[in-house]
Amino acid sequence: MASAAQWDTTLKFWEAHVAGDLKKHGHEALVRLFLKNKDSQKHFPKFKDLASEAEMRGSDGLKNHGETVFTALGKALQQRDGIANELRPLAVTHSQNHKIPLEEFENICEVIDVYLAEICPDYAGETRTSVKAVLDVFSQSMTTLYGEV
Repeated sequence: MASAAQWDTTLKFWEAHVAGDLKKHGHEALVRLFLKNKDSQKHFPKFKDLASEAEMRGSDGLKNHGETVFTALGKALQQRDGIANELRPLAVTHSQNHKIPLEEFENICEVIDVYLAEICPDYAGETRTSVKAVLDVFSQSMTTLYGEV
């Protein structure tokens, strides 16, 4: 469980370094996810035919979906105590409609962590520990919600 201070640190970092360009960061996270694990890409029928990194980087659809992912993540991060309520609709659609395995949430969180470490010098020490703790809350919340829906 993330502490109140870790939530504060995460939100401050998110606003300063991520929120200003959700499309760019979300797109990059999805490209990296798909490059790291081709099985992840199979869960996205709209993007299954993107065979190369260049195709992924040039895909407006993938850019838009990246923005959708990071917008939803940003909204969830702002909820703290109400994160489960914010994530419930996401859990329903991803478990029942899209059939996304739970490990994909852990995978995207790992990709986000590595990506942020590469692009932002401020993402170190307590900031990184805090963001990872909050991302763990996100993953754990999805696991709990998958069991409920």
